[in-house]
Amino acid sequence: MQHDLIAAIVSANPSDSLRDDATYELRPRLALDSRLTLLPGGHDVGICEALPELSLPLPGLPALPTQSWQRWRLFNAGGGYYRLHSLYDTDKALTVVGGASADGSAIALEAVSGKSEQLWKFERLPDGLLRISPKHAPNSVLDVYGAHTQNGSPVKLFHYYRSSEKNDGYAQRWVAVRVL
Repeated sequence: MQHDLIAAIVSANPSDSLRDDATYELRPRLALDSRLTLLPGGHDVGICEALPELSLPLPGLPALPTQSWQRWRLFNAGGGYYRLHSLYDTDKALTVVGGASADGSAIALEAVSGKSEQLWKFERLPDGLLRISPKHAPNSVLDVYGAHTQNGSPVKLFHYYRSSEKNDGYAQRWVAVRVL
C-alpha cells in the first residue's frame, strides 16, 4: 500500500525540477500521511498528519488556516538552492538553528538572514524521492529524528546515510507534492 502511494505521488509530480514560487507539502517517506509542519509556538518544525481546514491561532501569530502550517513556498535562491517559507509566516524561512552541522541540530522557522543555513538543495534520488540538504552542511539532510512517526515528531539535521543502513533511509527521504 505505501509503495503504491509513493508511486502515485511521484507519478503525479513527474518533473525533476521544483517550481520557483510554487507551494508544496513535504512528506517524509517514513510516514506519507504526514507533512513537514510548523509546530505550535510558530518556531519549531516536525511532522503531523494532514490538518483540517480550521483557523486556529498560534501564540503570537495571526489566525490562519491550519493547512498553512503544513505548506511551504519555495523561492529559488540560485545555484540549485531554495529558501522554504511556511505559508503561516512568509517573512521567515526554514533554518538550521545557529548554522549548526552536528547530528540532531534543530531546524526551525527564523527571520530571513540570507545565510547558507537557510538555503536548501533538493536532490532527486533514483527511486523518485528527494533528499533535502542545507548549503552549509551538504552531507547532512532533513531527518525525521529517531524515525518516529507520531504527530509532533521533530525534524532535525542528521548526516545522510545510505538507505540500507537504517530504516531504508525513509526518515531522510521526502516527497514534494505541489499544491499551488
